[in-house]
Amino acid sequence: MLTELKQNISAPENIRTSFHITDNILKATVQWNASKEIPCSYAVYLFPSTGRQSYVKKTITLPGDSLSVVLSNLEFDKNYTVVVSPITFQNLRQSHSAKVWFVTPTCLNITEGSFDICAPGAPLNVKAQWLIPGSKILVTWIPPTYTSSENKIFSYHISVSEVSGYFQNTVLFQNVLVVDKNSTNVTLTDLKSLHYVIEVSAVSKSGKGVPAIVELSSEGESVTTLARYTVPYYYIIPASLPLLIVFILVTRSVLCKRHQKYKGFPSGVADIDDAMRRHLIQWIKSN
Repeated sequence: MLTELKQNISAPENIRTSFHITDNILKATVQWNASKEIPCSYAVYLFPSTGRQSYVKKTITLPGDSLSVVLSNLEFDKNYTVVVSPITFQNLRQSHSAKVWFVTPTCLNITEGSFDICAPGAPLNVKAQWLIPGSKILVTWIPPTYTSSENKIFSYHISVSEVSGYFQNTVLFQNVLVVDKNSTNVTLTDLKSLHYVIEVSAVSKSGKGVPAIVELSSEGESVTTLARYTVPYYYIIPASLPLLIVFILVTRSVLCKRHQKYKGFPSGVADIDDAMRRHLIQWIKSN
C-alpha cells in the first residue's frame, strides 16, 4: 500500500471541447478521459489569453460528477488555455496535469449568422469611384453574409474621413452618414479633396458590425476589411522614419557644436552629422 502511494498519478487524456450558446451566453463543455490511476477528484483551470492573473477554477469529484465541466461567460473569438489536474489525497502522491488551448468560435459562426444575437459582418464588395474627381464619390456595397428578410439589417453607417498631409497621417474631418437598410449605394457630394477613407458598417438589433474600408485617392482605390470593431484613424507610411532620423541628427549636431565651443572638442563630429542630415533631406525630397 505504501508503495502505491508513492507512485505518481498520470495526466488525464484526450481533453476535448465543444461550444454552445444558452441565453446568449457562450459556454464550453470540457471533457477528458480519466488518469490511469483513477483519482477521485480533478481541478480544472481556465486561463484567458490576456494573462493568468485572473482565471477560473472548478473542482470535479467522483463518482457524483462526470469527467466534464461547463465553463460559462466566454468571449467570442478568443484564445483560452485549459488545465486539468488530478487532485491527490493529502498531497501524498505527485500528479501530472494535462493542458490544451482552444479558440472560441465567432458569434456569427456559432449562431449561424443570427443578427438578433450578433452584430453583422462587414458589407461585401465595397467599392468607391469618382463621379467628379475631388467633388463627388459613388460608394456601392452588397449586404453582409446571412442577411435575409428574417435576418434583418436596420441601417448602414457610412463614415467619411478626409486624409491630408505629405505623409498621409492627418485626418482633417470625419462625417458619419446613416442610410436606409435597403440601400446598397450612396453618393457623397461637396467634397474638396482627392484622398478619402470610407467605412461602411451594417447595423442590426445587436449593434454595429465590423466595417469594410475603402481608401480612395486620385490614384485609385484599395479595399480592406478589418477583423475588429475598433478602426484606427492614422495612416503613417514608412517615409516618416527619415524625419525622425533627421531630428535625431540635428539634435546631435547642435549638441556637438556646443560641446566644441565650450569644451574644445574637434568640429569633425558635428560636420559629419551635418553632412548626413543634408543627405537625408535631399533623399526625402527626391522620393
